[in-house]
Amino acid sequence: MSMGPIFVKHLLLYLGPYTCIVCFSGLASLSLFILLLYQGNFPSFAGGNRWAAVKILLFFVVFQALPGIVWFNTLPHLTGMFAVMIKRTQPLVIALLSIVLVGRALRWSYLPLSLTAIGGLYLLVGGNAKGSVLGVSLTHAMFAFSCVLLWGAQFIYARKMFGPFTPVQANAIGMVAYCLAIVPFAVREGMGFIKPFGLHQVAALLFVGVGVFGFGVAAIFKALSALEAWTVSMIMLVGPVFGAIAAFFVLGEKLVLSQVAGALLVLLAMAAAVLLERKPVEKKQAKS
Repeated sequence: MSMGPIFVKHLLLYLGPYTCIVCFSGLASLSLFILLLYQGNFPSFAGGNRWAAVKILLFFVVFQALPGIVWFNTLPHLTGMFAVMIKRTQPLVIALLSIVLVGRALRWSYLPLSLTAIGGLYLLVGGNAKGSVLGVSLTHAMFAFSCVLLWGAQFIYARKMFGPFTPVQANAIGMVAYCLAIVPFAVREGMGFIKPFGLHQVAALLFVGVGVFGFGVAAIFKALSALEAWTVSMIMLVGPVFGAIAAFFVLGEKLVLSQVAGALLVLLAMAAAVLLERKPVEKKQAKS
């Protein structure tokens, strides 16, 4: 329901799924390295930076490539509604993982705001996603949830993985690992070009590769260096809202009252999350 998945769905008519990921991650890494070179901020791999770069490469293999492979193989066995909703449980998952993995105290607001946002998303996507939340085998549901757990853990550990590198540098390095990890699967599917490309497909490929995988993920990492992982995941929920608005104005899709109510719930929960994030910052500034 956001523009990225719309373009991906379009490109899957022309490319195999793993070939798409190789193209996306390759374009992301290339564009970011060109930007860093232009800015005179190309990452240095001297001394201890080499081990930091290796950790970033491993980080992307575990938290990006591995769940990506599992997700693409599980997706055909999921209903549309289940696929949308399981990915959007991340704020709740991150809140609980923060307790288990890093021993962070659970703030009273995390659970009600996460559940409010998830409920709003259920109303928002209910008119468009196919199938029910149920109707999925336990095995496939567990595979899908394992992807959500790894993506959630990525949010929590990302700040520690940057080391001496900036978020943009870290994403440029990590996307190399993401691309190389998927190449064997792309080769196995024949690096499939299903149909000839046109300018529209090239534009879509650049939008997803450079925009979403490149600068989009780098922006998330930048946000994670300053905000709590839970807050960032809540802010990201605005994507389906803007996607629904874009579908209404651009594609002429209808929005029913329940979807509007769902969008408002998501926006209210997101705004509350941002305000709660600002309070501790304001208290620290007042003390200093």
